[in-house]
Amino acid sequence: MTNHNYGFNPLPEEVRNTVVAGAEEEPMSTSPAQQKYQELRSKIADAKKQMEQTARGLFTEMSAELFKENPTLVSFRWEQYTPYWNDGDVCTFRCHGGYPTVSIMVDGDVMGYDSNRGNLKMNGNEVRTHEEYERMFKGMRGSKVSSIVEDGKTVSYDPATKTVTKDGVKVPTYDEYHQMFAGLEKKVGAFMKNFEDGDMETMFGDHVQVTINRDGKVETEEYDHE
Repeated sequence: MTNHNYGFNPLPEEVRNTVVAGAEEEPMSTSPAQQKYQELRSKIADAKKQMEQTARGLFTEMSAELFKENPTLVSFRWEQYTPYWNDGDVCTFRCHGGYPTVSIMVDGDVMGYDSNRGNLKMNGNEVRTHEEYERMFKGMRGSKVSSIVEDGKTVSYDPATKTVTKDGVKVPTYDEYHQMFAGLEKKVGAFMKNFEDGDMETMFGDHVQVTINRDGKVETEEYDHE
């Protein structure tokens, strides 16, 4: 094979190494305008950090006041995220704190209610309403079952009066359970309206579920959504 040199004479290797080394060591010059811009960005970053710390401190303080004013309130939870799809419209971050999941103390037990999904839980376990028990007993009419033992308690159904009792205590209907939480749900929802969406994102992040507990503990976990 014949090597062709079309009038180009490469620099000797020792010269090339000197040029490359010099280029690596020579710092880039920064203009006064660039320096001002970098200083501005640094100030903005510091201000954002300070704002986040101040906002979280005030949120914690205001939450403590909310719990103090409502002795039965144990915790409240909400989701906040930017949707991945919004039917062609711009996907904007939102804090969905208007209808929070509220947990309260009832006769020594912690009961939670999520009005968005209609879920009731007692000490972390699903709670059956009067309607659910009634449907269950009606489905057992062929075997003429009028009572069962559930979690060590006797649940009875009287078809004549259409009442359901658990160890002799009437089981509330869904609406009756809802009324137990309605007042606190509104109070917590009103409390959440004090905060801008942007502030909530700064304080707690995006695509998360946030729980605020009476003892001041804040729990955040990844929230899966569409």
